[in-house]
Amino acid sequence: MTDGTFTLVDARGRKHLTREERERFLAAARTHPKPAVQTVARTLAPDWACEVLSPSTRRLDRQEKRPVHAREGVAYLWLIDPADRTLEAFELRDGEWVLIGCAKGDEAVSIRPFDAITFSLGDHWA
Repeated sequence: MTDGTFTLVDARGRKHLTREERERFLAAARTHPKPAVQTVARTLAPDWACEVLSPSTRRLDRQEKRPVHAREGVAYLWLIDPADRTLEAFELRDGEWVLIGCAKGDEAVSIRPFDAITFSLGDHWA
């Protein structure tokens, strides 16, 4: 269960990634302590990354970025597909992505690393 102390970050400041790998993605870094957010965001892999799929990035997000996230040690990866209104959640275990949850439409979501809260997936569709 998460303790709820996450801060959103992005990959633009991560100099060790290639330009293509730094293409903006949403991530959350566990902050301990909170004042060290900038240090955490720049030196540690985020605990969670969320890729929002689009027709132009679908293959990149599903096939090419996943190994990068695994290599960098991102613990959780969510793939959101607005067209299909789905969420797939993965956890990195022994270097492999394991599906830990799925949701669609208006379903209630409580999936690691944010399993301390429940939200309606339907609240996020335009």
